[in-house]
Amino acid sequence: MITFTIKRKNYNNRWTTVLLFIILLLINSSVLFAQWTVDTVAINGASMSQWLETASIIFGIVTLVFLWYIIVYATRPKTSEAVEARAKVRAMIKSRLDNAVPIGKENSILLEDNFDGIFELDNKVPPWFNILLYGTIIIGIFYLLNFHVFTNNKLMIDEYEEEVQVADLQKEILFRSGRLVTESNVTELKDIGSIQNGRQVFLTRCSVCHGRQGEGLIGPNLTDDYWIHGGGITNIFKTVKYGWPAKGMISWQSQLSPKQIQEVASFVISLHDTHPPNAKPPQGVKNEAPSAVDDSTKKSI
Repeated sequence: MITFTIKRKNYNNRWTTVLLFIILLLINSSVLFAQWTVDTVAINGASMSQWLETASIIFGIVTLVFLWYIIVYATRPKTSEAVEARAKVRAMIKSRLDNAVPIGKENSILLEDNFDGIFELDNKVPPWFNILLYGTIIIGIFYLLNFHVFTNNKLMIDEYEEEVQVADLQKEILFRSGRLVTESNVTELKDIGSIQNGRQVFLTRCSVCHGRQGEGLIGPNLTDDYWIHGGGITNIFKTVKYGWPAKGMISWQSQLSPKQIQEVASFVISLHDTHPPNAKPPQGVKNEAPSAVDDSTKKSI
């Protein structure tokens, strides 16, 4: 009675293992093919989706056959008859795959070549090797027809060039949005829309210190030829972005976007030589063409 209980328990444990394996296998395979299908359809269109659907069907059939083998054979109680039967099946499969001549019959395929007592056997090419060879040839034919003849799918170089174009477009969009503008690539904006946007930011944020017309109050006059920390779009952009806290100029990079800083810097340049009333006396070093000055020619004190 005790022996029967132990065997029954082991038998149930095997069933539990099989069921867990089935659940995990189905979950992993469904998630895998679902992810592949979604990603590939978005890039290559519906044709690749059909290929993956076919592959998933084949995979499902193979999985079912494999699970049937586990349920029927792997979970069956081990008896001498079952062990012997499975050994015969494995031996038959191995014989069909390698087609090897038994050791006792190797004299029938012995060649006449003899080198230091070493003889050569005339074994045939194993069937599994031929299956791989012919299989790769068939796959190569399908690949040739699919990618080069009917062009149902794109080659890797075409996909790469397409991704590069998309990346360049995204980069251009980011540059236009101003999110990638830094002091190393900033340029002066001269269109009316950008200047007006910069004016609004200036009136809201900067006029308290520099005056509504840039004439200078607490801060310096922004309309003359003199600059304390260098003129030009690059220097003005850096001044607005990082500020000069020791001199009362705060950093605006946490409150303004790179695009807004570029616009307000461009508006400041547009104030040059406007001669507003009550302008503050010049401060800093004179730059003859402040809009053309960059980091390489900047003058600051």
